[in-house]
Amino acid sequence: MTADAIAGLRQVHARLKSIGTDTIPRPHELEAAAEKVLACSAELGDVAVADPEEVRRLLAYAVKSLRAAEKAARAHHSDPAGRPLSPVRFALKAGSADGALESVLELLGPGN
Repeated sequence: MTADAIAGLRQVHARLKSIGTDTIPRPHELEAAAEKVLACSAELGDVAVADPEEVRRLLAYAVKSLRAAEKAARAHHSDPAGRPLSPVRFALKAGSADGALESVLELLGPGN
């Protein structure tokens, strides 16, 4: 199960990396990504790493950032002209989630 969870985190990380600077995905994509991170974190449980508490903290931060990016995407798609800062807010939150996932994958080890 741990390998599946790590593969799921890698998928979300790759998806976040693939988002262009001029593109904001549909909110349901971000919601699905947050749900996947939650499911993977539950599967990981107490995986053998040097600092499991840090892994849990980073995963929680990734979910929180994905939810905030989802909110920015909703604002952008519902009224793009009225929300000029939503692309910036989206980029900030999506980047934060991506960084947290990258840190988790590094903590889980290069062999994972």
